[in-house]
Amino acid sequence: MEKEFDESKLIRKQIVYPAYQTTKRFHNLYTDVRTFVRELIQNADDAEAKSIVLNINLSDEITVTNDGRVFDSRDIERLLTPCLGGKELEKTGAMNLGALSVLSISDQPLYHSGKKVLKFVMDHEKEDFVPYIDENNEMYFKGTKIHLPLHKRLSKEDIKKLGKIDEYLLHYSHLLFTIQLEKIEVNYPTKSLILTKKINQQKTHKHKRNKALISEILITEKRNDGKRNKINTNKWLIVEQKIDIPKKYFSQKEFESYEGDVVFPIYIAFKKISGDIPVRVNYPIYIIFPSDTQFGFGFVLSSNFRPETSRKGFSTEGLDGELNNFLLEEAGNLIKLVLDYLKEKISDLPLKKRIKYFNSLLNVLSYRKTHTSLEPYIEQYILDNIKSFLSKNILDYKGNWNKAKKIVIAEKGLWPFFNYHYNFIEPPSSEKLIDFLKSLGIKELSIEDLVDKFANKEIRNIETLYKAWEYLSIHRDSLDKELRCKLTQSETVPNRLNRLSSPVKIIIPNEDAIGLYDPTKELSSKFATNEVLTSFVRKFGARNMKKTDVLLYFISIKSRLSVKNLDLLKKYYNYFYKNGIYEKKQKIVLTNMGFRNSKEAFFNSEDIVSILKTNIPLVPPELEKEKICKVYLKSLGVSSELNPSFVVKHLRRYGSSIVSIKLLTYLSDNVKNLTDHDLDTLKDLEIIPTTTNEFLRPSECYFNTKKNQKIFGDLVHYFNLEDEQNKDFIKFFKKIGISKYPKIRHLRLALNQTISEYEDLDKTSKKKISSLVKRVELILDSVFKNKEKDEKEIFINELKEEPWMITTKGLFKPKESYLMEKKLIDLLGHSVPYTLINVPDKFIKAFKIRKKPNPEDVASHLLDFLVSKKKIPKEELKNKKEITRRFDKIYSYLGRTENFEKLSHKTKKRLLKDKVVYLLEHNCFEVGSRLIMYSRDAEMIFGDNIRSIKHSSYPNSLNFFKLIGVKTNISTDDIGDFLIQYISRGEIETKRLFMLYNL
Repeated sequence: MEKEFDESKLIRKQIVYPAYQTTKRFHNLYTDVRTFVRELIQNADDAEAKSIVLNINLSDEITVTNDGRVFDSRDIERLLTPCLGGKELEKTGAMNLGALSVLSISDQPLYHSGKKVLKFVMDHEKEDFVPYIDENNEMYFKGTKIHLPLHKRLSKEDIKKLGKIDEYLLHYSHLLFTIQLEKIEVNYPTKSLILTKKINQQKTHKHKRNKALISEILITEKRNDGKRNKINTNKWLIVEQKIDIPKKYFSQKEFESYEGDVVFPIYIAFKKISGDIPVRVNYPIYIIFPSDTQFGFGFVLSSNFRPETSRKGFSTEGLDGELNNFLLEEAGNLIKLVLDYLKEKISDLPLKKRIKYFNSLLNVLSYRKTHTSLEPYIEQYILDNIKSFLSKNILDYKGNWNKAKKIVIAEKGLWPFFNYHYNFIEPPSSEKLIDFLKSLGIKELSIEDLVDKFANKEIRNIETLYKAWEYLSIHRDSLDKELRCKLTQSETVPNRLNRLSSPVKIIIPNEDAIGLYDPTKELSSKFATNEVLTSFVRKFGARNMKKTDVLLYFISIKSRLSVKNLDLLKKYYNYFYKNGIYEKKQKIVLTNMGFRNSKEAFFNSEDIVSILKTNIPLVPPELEKEKICKVYLKSLGVSSELNPSFVVKHLRRYGSSIVSIKLLTYLSDNVKNLTDHDLDTLKDLEIIPTTTNEFLRPSECYFNTKKNQKIFGDLVHYFNLEDEQNKDFIKFFKKIGISKYPKIRHLRLALNQTISEYEDLDKTSKKKISSLVKRVELILDSVFKNKEKDEKEIFINELKEEPWMITTKGLFKPKESYLMEKKLIDLLGHSVPYTLINVPDKFIKAFKIRKKPNPEDVASHLLDFLVSKKKIPKEELKNKKEITRRFDKIYSYLGRTENFEKLSHKTKKRLLKDKVVYLLEHNCFEVGSRLIMYSRDAEMIFGDNIRSIKHSSYPNSLNFFKLIGVKTNISTDDIGDFLIQYISRGEIETKRLFMLYNL
C-alpha cells in the first residue's frame, strides 16, 4: 500500500459528524467482527457492482474490491458524515454504516475508488480517527478497493471468526436480494469460495387485490479447501411485491425529495430443490424489507422500517410509526399471497408428493424467525399472519385441505384409535414444528390421550384394544408414573368373556389352561397368546396363572359339574396331570355319588361291591376309559381295591347295616394299614356282634370268657364267639377296644351287685358266700390289672370308705377288717371282723386292712369275750396247754409297756377290776389283785387261803400280771395282813403260825 500511494499528497480533513471520535463507542457497535462483510456487500450492490472480492491474510490485512461505480464527491462526503444518511431511498444501506463497520477490525482503513483516495488514521492520544484525502490521485482504479490493515486489539476469538468468513457467507445468503451484485469471491492463502447468482425465470402471481413477482434464482457455491473443488447449486424462490407508499406517511420535505411516487419493494425468499416447492433449510426464513438510503442502522438484513434511534430497529410513534405499521400490514398480505401461491402449486401434485411438500413448507415456516434485528413485535406480527392463513389451510394425510381445529397431530400408530373422530397430518420430526402446529390450533394426540380413551372405556372393540395395548407396549418408555397408575386402575383389559377389567384383576393363563379358569378374570385368549403383550400387561398388575389357581377354581365350580360335563372335566384332569397337580385331600374325583377325594373314590370292582354292599362312590366308566384321566386318577390314589380308611368311614356313615363277616374279615386282614384315627373311629362304632344279637361299641363288649362270666354274669354284653370264623378276629377286636381287662365302671357295677346279693343272702349258706367272695376276689384282681389309671384311682378311693369287705362279722370297711391270720386269731379270737377275701398285697396297704393287732381290740376281746364266758367249755378243756398258750400270748402282748400305754384309761381300769386272769386249775377267771404268783413260800404261808398263778402256765405274762395287780413278791405287810386274818378266823396251826412269825 505504501508503494501504491504517496501519503504526502493526502490532505487532512475535518470530520463533520463525530462518529469517529470515540473508539470505544464503535468498537462495541457490532458483536460479530464479520459484520463489515455484509456492509461492504450492500455498498457494492448500491454501487451497481457485479462482483466483490475479499482477499484475506489474517497476519496482515484484508483487501476488498468491487467493480462498481467509482466514488464521487458525494460518496466521500457520506464517508465523512456517517449516521446522517444521504443515500437514495431505493438503496439498501440506510445510514452509511459501512464506514464504521470496517473500523471494528482496522485502525487505518484506506479507500481507493477512481482517482480518489481516502484514509483514516487513529490518533491514539485523542482516541479518535483523523481522515486524509487525495481527490486527484495519479493512479486510477476502476471500481473500489479497500485496504484494511488488522489492528493488534483483535482477540483470538475475533481472528478465528475472520478465518471463517467463507462459512459466514454460506450461512447467510447475501446474494438473494442484491439488485446488481451477482458474484462474491473470498480468497484465503489455503482456501477459497466463489458464490454466483443467476435468475432463471420470473412470473407474476395474483392474490385478491395484490400481485407479486416470483423469481427463481440459482446460487452456485464453488469451494476449494486446498485439495479439491466442491460445487453446489441451490435454487431459491424470491417473491417481490412493490408497495406504493401513501404521501401521508412522509414529511413535506422528505416527500419532495422523491421525483415520482414512493415505492418500497418487499421480498420473501424460500430455498427449494425441485418443482418450485420449498423445503426445510438450515437457515432461518428470510422475510426481508430493504431499507431506503436515508434510514437503517445495524440490521442483519436491511429493512424499510424506520428506527427510533440508531440503536433501535423499530419506531411505533409518530409518522415513522404509522409508516412501519403500514409496511407490516402489507408484509402480512404478501405472506398470505405467497402461501396461497404455494397452496396452488401443492394442490396440483400427486397425493404423496402433496403431503411431502406441504410438510416441508410447515417445516420452513415453523422456524418462526425473521432474519433481522427487528423488534419482536414485527416478528410476532409476521407469525400471526402466517398462522392466520395456515389455521384455515392445513393439508391432512388424505390430501384434503381442512381447518386447523379439525386436524390433529399424532404418530401413525395412534391413528387407528382416533380415526373416526379426526383428520390427521404426518407426525412432525421437529419439536419446533410441533409447537408451531399447536399454535395454529392443531391438537396433538399422544399416548396420554390413548390412555385416557382407555380409562374412559371409549375403546370397546377387542381387536382395537389388542392393537392399542400393542402400541403401548412398544412405547412403554413414554408412560410415566401417573399414566401407569391410570392403566393399572382403569378397566382396559378384556377377559375371556370380552368384558373389560382392570389389570390387577386379570390372570394370564398358560396355553394349556385357557378356558379352565374364571372367564371374568382370565385374560382374553388373543392377549394371552402374545408373549410380549402379556409381559407388558403383567407390569400393570396382571399376574401369571399359578397351578393352584386352576385347582381352586375347579374346586369352587365342581358343584355345577356332573356326568353331563365330562368333556370339560377331562380337560381339567389333563391339565392337572400335565402340571403335576395331585390334590388328594380335596374332593376333586367325580363319582356316581358326586365329588369325593381320592381315598373315597374307586374304579368299578365286584370285590368292593361285595364288601361295602351299597352307596359306593365309583368313577364313571367314561372317565375310566380315557387313558390320561385314568392314569391321573390312579396317581391321586383312586383304585379298584378298597382303602381300609375308606371302609372305616363307610362304616361310620352307614353303621351296622353293612356289617358282614366279609367286611370284618377285610378289616382284620388290613389292621396294620389302619391309622390311629381309623382305630379311634372304630372304637365308637356299633359294629360288634354280641350274644344277644345286637351290635354294640367295642368298649361295651367283653370276650365271653369264664372269668368275665364269673365277674359280671349278665351285667355286660359278650362278643359272640359261637361262630368259629370270628375267632380270627380276636386280635383285631382287642385293638379296636374290646379290652383284655374289665372296665372300672363295669367292675363297680359287678361289686355293687355282689354286695347286694350278699346282703340278701342267708348267712348260713357258706357255699354261696364262698362264691361271692370268689367273685369279689376276681373283681379286685381285675382292678389291680386294669390300665385306666384315673378311673382306677377313683374307684380304689371309693372302696376305702365303703362297707364292701365280706368278713366273719358281715360287711365292713376295709380299714375296719382284719386279715384272717392265726396269730391274730390267737390274740383277738373271733371278736373282730376277719376278711374272708383273699386281698392282693397291693390292696392290703391301699385299703389299710389290719395286719397287726390293736392293743385296745386285744384288751376288749379279753374283757368282753373271755370274761363274759366265766369258764371255758368242757369240750375245749381237752387241750389245756393250747388254752394257756393263747392266754399267755394275749397277756404277753398287753404286758408290753408300749401296748399297755396305748390302752385307754377306761380299759386299764377294767383290766384292774375285772376278772381277766384265767386259772386253769379252777377253770375260772379272777381279778389280778386277788392272785399271787405261785411259789413254795406262798404255798407255805397262804396254803389254800389264796389263789396263785403258776409261772409255768404263763411264762411270758409276768409283766402283764404286775400291771393288773397280781402279787409277784410277798412283802412283810402281806404276811402281817394274812397273819391277822388267819388269827381272826381261829383256825390256828402251830407250825404255820410259827413260820409266819419267823417270816
